[in-house]
Amino acid sequence: MIETQDDAYIPDKDVTVRAATSYSFTGIGDSLMVDPPGYIAPDQQDLMLIDITSTILHSKECTASIGRGNQYLSRAKSFPLEWPATGVVYGYNKRLMISLPCRRRGPNNKVLNIFFLVDTGSPMSYLCREAMTALIGDPTRNVPAQLFVAVQNESFYMPFFMSPLGTKEVPGHFRDANVLGMDFLQRAGLCMTVHTPIDLFRLFKSDDRSMFQDYSAEDLD
Repeated sequence: MIETQDDAYIPDKDVTVRAATSYSFTGIGDSLMVDPPGYIAPDQQDLMLIDITSTILHSKECTASIGRGNQYLSRAKSFPLEWPATGVVYGYNKRLMISLPCRRRGPNNKVLNIFFLVDTGSPMSYLCREAMTALIGDPTRNVPAQLFVAVQNESFYMPFFMSPLGTKEVPGHFRDANVLGMDFLQRAGLCMTVHTPIDLFRLFKSDDRSMFQDYSAEDLD
């Protein structure tokens, strides 16, 4: 059974659980809550990322390139970290992939290396079921439809929705992918530059020092 929310914690007051604000229209004696124009529910979003599978993310190639030697879902060595962070333009389909340390909200929860695809075309951010289970730390627990997680540092926790699983007949097109969408980029106040000649990109705070900082020798390895 899949729960509707991460019921271990009360959502942050300044975090909207739904991905878009609902509009309220007051009628006679009651209120009608409707979705804003153009709203698409998290489980109805569809990203064609069938090339990003659990097998691929756990591969030696991804460990070397995306993880810089750190395996997918392994314990993170450092947390919290400051921005900027560097990712790679990965594979034939030129995916913007980056490894970032993540922690589920709550005391003593472990910090794991999560491999994300950065997608400015996705309004919401997602974690796959495997990543959610790893962050929860107990495979016997039910996996919620959303999980409050900190990424890179604990300046804020925000809800990540579960990547839609689809059905046995029609599996979800990004069921194994973890996606950093526009909600996270805006909340974190991040900018992005892509350096195509060396297949790297950077997520950074909007300051000149980060924007024009050279890529390190470690990034270029």
